[in-house]
Amino acid sequence: MPRLSLIALSLLLLPALSGAQGTVQLRDPRRPPPLEPPPECELWRGHIAGNDPSAEATLQICTSGDSVHGVFLWSSLESGWNRRTFVGQWLDARQGLELRDTAMLENHPAHGWRLCLGDRYALRRVSDTELTGEFWSQACNDHGTIRITRLSEAPALADAMPSPTLVTRRSEPAPRRRLLSCDAAPGGATAPGAWLWGWGLALAAISRSRGWRGRRSR
Repeated sequence: MPRLSLIALSLLLLPALSGAQGTVQLRDPRRPPPLEPPPECELWRGHIAGNDPSAEATLQICTSGDSVHGVFLWSSLESGWNRRTFVGQWLDARQGLELRDTAMLENHPAHGWRLCLGDRYALRRVSDTELTGEFWSQACNDHGTIRITRLSEAPALADAMPSPTLVTRRSEPAPRRRLLSCDAAPGGATAPGAWLWGWGLALAAISRSRGWRGRRSR
């Protein structure tokens, strides 16, 4: 009987374990986490082919006037991956883009490979959402082509700025007049509460006087 219970338990757990295994297989540890661009930046993605023709390139491009800066993500199952910063500028009314890497943020080369900073990226616009060109890296003796497509566009200034919040003054209900009050009414008039207190004291004095005289007559 215990043996049958173990078999039944194994059959129940088998689908859950298979599903978990499938989920893990979808995430390749050789790939870096994706870039998440700030709201004011654009995200471009494509391929970069040099010493490693299978590499992918993802660029987070942040523009201020004609100047740009951002993060470059190199990713390849063959050579490894790294994350680096770059600066550059738009040329010819934003028909051309020149970039150069400035610093390495993360570097994870595969065995037998060396990943380096890029000295120059020269790209030309072929459409509103596509750039293509070349790159050079003296440290790695690398030269090749790069082609990237815009995935997300930076919002317009009117969309990026929050809309003003309308504040309305909450109307307060009119104060209710109190029937009994010890405060003086405005304008020097005597409040109704004072009259009531006066009558109460007078009645109390009369009752006390009558009670006292009654006790004396006994």
